[in-house]
Amino acid sequence: MSPIREEMGDVLFSLVNVVRKMGFSAEELLQEANGKFVRRFGDVESGARGSGRELKDMSLEEMEVLWQQAKTK
Repeated sequence: MSPIREEMGDVLFSLVNVVRKMGFSAEELLQEANGKFVRRFGDVESGARGSGRELKDMSLEEMEVLWQQAKTK
């Protein structure tokens, strides 16, 4: 195992422990965050389609504009 990989595992373990001590479920928080990401990404895809474009043909800057719009919903 690489040292960075091992350290990242330690960071995740520590963060889960902090979350648990705060009274939250790390698994539930991660599921909620994933759900939020999926919704926002869907909004980005819809925004692209609404302008007659596909994500694969857009620049990162163009996608970022759509992402920021999705975050304000």
